[in-house]
Parts: sequence; structure tokens; C-alpha cells
Amino acid sequence: MDELNKYTFPRLVKGKKPIKIPKGSNLEKEWVKTIWYVNYTFNGKQYRIKGDINRIKDYREKSHQAEVLLQSIKDDLKNGYNPSNPEAFVAQMVNEDISLEDLVKIYLEDLKIHTRPKTVGSYKSKLHYLIEAFPKKLVKSFTSTDIEKYLYGKISSVKPAKLFLNGKSFELKKSMPWTANTVRSAKGIFHAFFQWCIEKKYYKGKNPVGGVGIKRIRSEVASKPRHTPFATEDISKVMSYLDEHDKPIAFFARFIYYSCLRPGEICKLKLKDIDLTRKLITVPLNVTKNTKKSTPDIIDIESSLFNEIEKLKVEKYPYDCFLTSKSDTIIGPVSMGSNTPYKRFIKALGVLGLLGKGYTLYSFKHYSNIIRVQNGWNLAEIMKVNRHSTVTNTEKYLKDLSRYTDISKKEVPSI
Repeated sequence: MDELNKYTFPRLVKGKKPIKIPKGSNLEKEWVKTIWYVNYTFNGKQYRIKGDINRIKDYREKSHQAEVLLQSIKDDLKNGYNPSNPEAFVAQMVNEDISLEDLVKIYLEDLKIHTRPKTVGSYKSKLHYLIEAFPKKLVKSFTSTDIEKYLYGKISSVKPAKLFLNGKSFELKKSMPWTANTVRSAKGIFHAFFQWCIEKKYYKGKNPVGGVGIKRIRSEVASKPRHTPFATEDISKVMSYLDEHDKPIAFFARFIYYSCLRPGEICKLKLKDIDLTRKLITVPLNVTKNTKKSTPDIIDIESSLFNEIEKLKVEKYPYDCFLTSKSDTIIGPVSMGSNTPYKRFIKALGVLGLLGKGYTLYSFKHYSNIIRVQNGWNLAEIMKVNRHSTVTNTEKYLKDLSRYTDISKKEVPSI
């Protein structure tokens, strides 16, 4: 141990062990709810590091990730990390050879500060694949050829595929060549990572992903349909079924269709965010997808949506209640989980025999955009209702417009 910098051995604290276990629960389910952290003292000052572990709801997974955090802190302290001066440790690492795996860990921690957990998960997954392909490679030695060969290998792979989910790697029995969409997503993530490396002076020169040849790595593997706008007959079936068997999800679906809000945003809306007098909805900053906004979005409540909200008798509930909750009354004190609407919607599709068509909750938003065009909305109006910052984003929602456009009886003037 360093003579100047003295620290105690880091240990994992799992919070206070539950004494009373509610009926239907168990010790692990209750214990995972407590606040866990790694505790140690450095030069007489105590540090409690929580990392990202308290977001995890599964006891075994939380224990695994907590041990990873504990070992990481032990390694850092052993290598000279000073919690009161972390910049010095980073500067020390910059001057040394650093592997891809080590640098990805630092990058993901930095990413968590200003990025949604779901986005961080996507970055973590794609970068993990890159680590598996180059486990010992130094970041400074990456070239455009390395990235290009890697992407081409994922496109043409015939080996059993590996999936990286929730911090674990799973090997499948069949290959899963990357589609064009997957390649595009991976390129974007890799480019962002190496750009960060350049800004932090971990990498010298131009971004290696920028030099990747597009034509050579084009994937011919067809992507599965996703967020497909509904066929007219299918949306009628879906809404009839939901109205009869799952009214909360029927309301949720109509809310997406009328407002063009994202499912994750709707899950977190509270009654205090809805002004029925002025017919406005305020989308709080902690709800919106765009983390760069400095002011909340305020959107108009369309007349059909207004009628749907009025049916709920919102005046009966406290303003702090969630608009969509776990309660069968739709409104309630506990928010509906972000995955709950999707799972219940997919269940309905299964009953109706509509799986495999690419329908998701976002299909209501895509279908809404197409209906608006057919009813005379212009591009600027559609861009505004979607709260898009660029026309390019809006056009993505209209790419299936031709499927809903009949030109069989159109004539071309003679020349």
C-alpha cells in the first residue's frame, strides 16, 4: 500500500437485511429493493460507490454486477486511483497503453451521465461484441480496416450467433448475420465511441469508423419488419380486441395515436402535467427522450384525445397520480412499467394471429402520421406534432406512405 495514500479494503454493503417478509414474497425479492454500495475509506475519508447496481431488480443479477463493481474498485485502487483526484488517474491511463475493454468501461460510465439507460444498454451491447472480437487490442492501434473487416464478418457470418443481454453472453444454435439496420446502428455507436476517444486524447488521428467503405460492407440480409403502420383491417381488429379485453392498453394505444408521444413518455406522465382547461400537455424534461432540451415540450390536446381523457374522470384523483398505472382504473399512484404496455399489446397480437407483421406500439404513431398526410396535413405540421428537430426524422415515419397510396386509376397525360 502506498505510504501517502492509505485506504481500507473495499467491501460490498447490501443494505439492511429485511426482517419481515410480506406474504407472496421472499428474502431475495425484498433484499434487492435496498440500497447497495461499495464502501471504503481513502486517507481517512469515507466513500460509498453505488455505480448503476441499484437500478437492477433481479437479486442474482444485482449480486453479479455488484461483485463486478467491487472488483473494479479494488483494481483501480491497487493501480493508484485517488478518488479525490480522479483526473490524475485518467491522465495516467492516457499515457499508458489501454485496451479496448478497459476504455469501454470508462466510456460507458461517462455516457450514463447524460444518456438514457436504454441507450446506454444499446451502446454497451454493440461495444461488447467489438470487445469479444478484439479482446486484447489496444485502442490506439485500431484502423478503418479493422472496423471494416469486423462489420463484413458480422454480415457474412455462418457461425452460431452470440447475444449480449443484461451483462451476460449467450450462444445460439444458429447464425444471425447482421442486417443493414444493425450494421448502420453499430457503425453509429462505434463512431461515437472513437470520437469520444479522440476528444479525450485516447486516440490520435481521424476517426477509424469514418474511413469504412460503405459499399463493401452493405448487408443483403433483409431486416424484419418493425414499427410497421397498421393495415386498415388489422387496426380495427386490434382496437376491438383491446376495448373488450384490455381497456388500459386500448387507452394507451389511442394516446399514442392522437398525441404522437412516445410510449416511454406516456408511462411517466402525471395528471399534474395535463391541463384540460387550456388543453395542453407538458412533457417534463425527465420524461422526454431528447436529453439536450433545456425547456419542457408543451403539446396541444387534440379533440379526440381530450374526449378519451375526460372519460377517465381525472378530477377524482390526486394530481400526483400517473395517467397510466398498474391499476385497472388506468389512473393510479404507481406508474405502469415501461415494458408492460408492450408485453400486453404483443399478447393481444398473438391472440389475433397478427404476430410477425412488424406491429409494435410505435405502429400507432407511424399509422397516425400516414393518416394525417391523407387528411391534408403538411410536412411542417407533422414535424411539429412529432416534436422532431429535423425533416429527416419526420420522413422516416412516412416511408411506408406508398403502401397506402392507390395509383391504379391514375392517368399520365399524353405527350
